[in-house]
Amino acid sequence: MEGHSTQGDRRSGKGPAREESIEERIDRLKLTAAESKKLVIDYREEGSQPSWALAGKVLSQKFFYIETIKAILRPAWGNPKGLMFRDGGTNMFVATFATERDRERVWERSPWNVSKHAVVLQNFVDCQRPAEIRFDKLLIWVWVVNLPFNMLNAIWGEKIAAEISDNVVRVDVNKQGLTSGGFFCERGCGSMLMNLCADA
Repeated sequence: MEGHSTQGDRRSGKGPAREESIEERIDRLKLTAAESKKLVIDYREEGSQPSWALAGKVLSQKFFYIETIKAILRPAWGNPKGLMFRDGGTNMFVATFATERDRERVWERSPWNVSKHAVVLQNFVDCQRPAEIRFDKLLIWVWVVNLPFNMLNAIWGEKIAAEISDNVVRVDVNKQGLTSGGFFCERGCGSMLMNLCADA
């Protein structure tokens, strides 16, 4: 009789009752007033010591362990005293420096690479979430060559840089406001700063 009944249920399209999922059970839960109170935490600490840090990401589909990234970048950055690396996720890291000077030096000398894969750096503060960090700009060098001699000065340098990028930082020329070597070396953040340096 039981076998006949089961067969009949299958023919009619009715099977055994589906077990309720955990998500469905949670949706039916009703919280008390005490339980529904929001948890608010102020994670931005006032009066805390300044932290000089940079967040970085290796632009590669290959996975790099944090120890590999640290072993390559630490000596490249001159082994600054107090430098610490923290894992920030897949090919992401946070480098904390003992001084602002060390951090700015590393930032200004970008771009860096790990096994020939570009490293994108961004300023970082401890209260940031990993998802809030946007690695969409890369500090690069661009050479503008074969310029007429009357254009090898700060005024024309700024005009040329403005045509290449909106993120101009400065035009670095010699004390006379001129560059040498017949070219400009332009440094800036392509969207992925613009800084002109003289070969002087």
